[in-house]
Amino acid sequence: ITNLVIYGVLITLVDRFLNVFLLQDFVGTPKVLIGATWAVMCSFEIPVFMFVERVWKRIGLVNVLLGSELLLALRCVLYAVLPRSRPWLVLLVEPLHGITF
Repeated sequence: ITNLVIYGVLITLVDRFLNVFLLQDFVGTPKVLIGATWAVMCSFEIPVFMFVERVWKRIGLVNVLLGSELLLALRCVLYAVLPRSRPWLVLLVEPLHGITF
């Protein structure tokens, strides 16, 4: 149950506060970047949904969940180290959303 709580806290932080983070902490964030961020996040979910069953069968559900949690933590760290003058770099982090969703 601790795993679920930690994962829930991390995913909630990303989903609920990503837009606020981009608009408040980055210099001159264009509104189109917010839409592009969500578009990239959602588009990378599609291949994951297509192949996740194969991955589950190959490495097991527990390992898939553990990998998702570790990548979500990495994603949060990457957000934290993004240069404040380059908000567009967030688009390089967003493909991880497909795996961590």
